[in-house]
Amino acid sequence: MQSNYEHCFKNMKIKKTLLVVDDEEQLCKTVAGELRREQYEVTEAFDGESAIECINTKSPLSFDLVLLDITMPGINGLQVLDFLKENHPSTKVIMVTGHADFKSAIESVKRGADEFITKPYDFENLLEAIQRILTTEEEE
Repeated sequence: MQSNYEHCFKNMKIKKTLLVVDDEEQLCKTVAGELRREQYEVTEAFDGESAIECINTKSPLSFDLVLLDITMPGINGLQVLDFLKENHPSTKVIMVTGHADFKSAIESVKRGADEFITKPYDFENLLEAIQRILTTEEEE
């Protein structure tokens, strides 16, 4: 028989944690704001170095999903992806690329990204990708 305590936690929906990384600061803030309205817990980073700091700060826990721009100055998205896959392999990753950068997008999938989308992107399509990847994670 299930206790009341277990019943409360079973029916409690835990917010998924997302990290949005993009050197286009306004785009990053806009996407993060939209995701918060969808009830996600969102952290923002505006470059690769800050993304790694956010990931290390959250450790030993990890983000459920990282939305990661490929092309950034300094530490780029592929380097952050490599760091994530080495240190937090269960974290899901969606890579974001400019429409002319398919070579890097394909390389990111080879390195362990779950999906890639191109800029400019439609928020509804992004949201569907996030929900699909996180739902797949819950089923595993």
